[in-house]
Amino acid sequence: MIVKRDIAEKILKVIGRREAIAIVGPRQSGKTTLLNILKEQVEKRSLGHAVYVSFEYRKSAEQFAADPLEFVKTLTKVDRQNFLFLDEVQLVPDAANALKTIFDLTSVKLIFTGSISVQLREIAAKMAGRVLSFRLMPFSFSEFLRARDPFLERFTSEHRRTVREFILEGKVNDVPPAPQDAVIEQLNRLVAEFITFGGYPAVVLETDPEIKKHLLYSILSMVFERDILMLTSSGQFERFMAVISALAASGCGILRLRGLSSELGINFRTLKKHVEAIENALIVSTLRPFHRNRITELKRNPKICFNDPGIRNMAIDSFSDPTVRPDRGILGEIFVLSELLKLLPIWERVNYWRTKTRQEVDFVIFHNDMPIPIEVKNRSMREFRIPNSLASFIKTYKSRAAMVINRTSSGIKEFNGCRVLFVPFWAF
Repeated sequence: MIVKRDIAEKILKVIGRREAIAIVGPRQSGKTTLLNILKEQVEKRSLGHAVYVSFEYRKSAEQFAADPLEFVKTLTKVDRQNFLFLDEVQLVPDAANALKTIFDLTSVKLIFTGSISVQLREIAAKMAGRVLSFRLMPFSFSEFLRARDPFLERFTSEHRRTVREFILEGKVNDVPPAPQDAVIEQLNRLVAEFITFGGYPAVVLETDPEIKKHLLYSILSMVFERDILMLTSSGQFERFMAVISALAASGCGILRLRGLSSELGINFRTLKKHVEAIENALIVSTLRPFHRNRITELKRNPKICFNDPGIRNMAIDSFSDPTVRPDRGILGEIFVLSELLKLLPIWERVNYWRTKTRQEVDFVIFHNDMPIPIEVKNRSMREFRIPNSLASFIKTYKSRAAMVINRTSSGIKEFNGCRVLFVPFWAF
């Protein structure tokens, strides 16, 4: 089953431009399927001659690295606009120079993917001004609904539009009427499934819970074999799992490497290298504390948070009901962060806010340099009550827009000149 990805239309809008297009995403997030969807659209719209190449075939990677111009020559057609779709370019030795050579010396349109973010950044740096970058994560909740129940996906489209306008434009528009209770019950059941098993396409499309777990473990194993080994030169799968399990157990917590190093009995530098590799494989994200002074912000300890709830649950081997688990608050935060990463452009940062008196706001995003706080409450909220820490942030930074994600409440409340949007998880 091919599920339409929201990012496809964003890429198709710029596919006719001269710049190369880079798509970075974790293993098994659907990059190969997306490339083939884009290739099909290029052909369907008669934009030019399109060719797909996977560098998971070692011979293709070696030939491309040895003589990129000759490689391209054998695949392209004279007097046609050629589109070259290249999958997993991180497997090509010195891919940055090869891609730059093709871009500079031919008219071929390059669209390429990679699963290691640091290598894609190196390519973008080498081809400065010549690359448009996109991030493909596992299914968003709306894509999850599209795969599982298209009716519900269409039914909630107005609510999600309100959320998108808030996230991308800082607008707090009126909230559409809530659906009937029976529909909300179905949506909440699907939210619980999503928070339990996550959004990786193969996992979403599988119906058997036990097979879902096998697939999640397989994804972690593949990340280790194909990404972590390349980044760390360490062949110890047990060490990798110990690190990722410890990060999962800490939830969306402050990253304290020295304490973790002592706890795991792993050398500090080795641990730091593993955590960086796990982040570069797009399994986790580090969030910097929000501060008006960016230098101060960079000096403070970041939070570390998983990008997909299913992977986090596999790392701690816990798949019980997410509405009653003691870590349900953490799962709610992971859900929201995963959706933010899919909505925001790749260059936008996501921060958190914490004071010395332990007031904390889960996420801070930005619109026109104005900080917009987002608080997550994985519980029912029958009243539009502003959490104390969120109220403090709004007063301190004169925010004009804020959001509270929760299980039940949907609406808007005015507070201190700020419009606070209350949104249930199913509408995010």
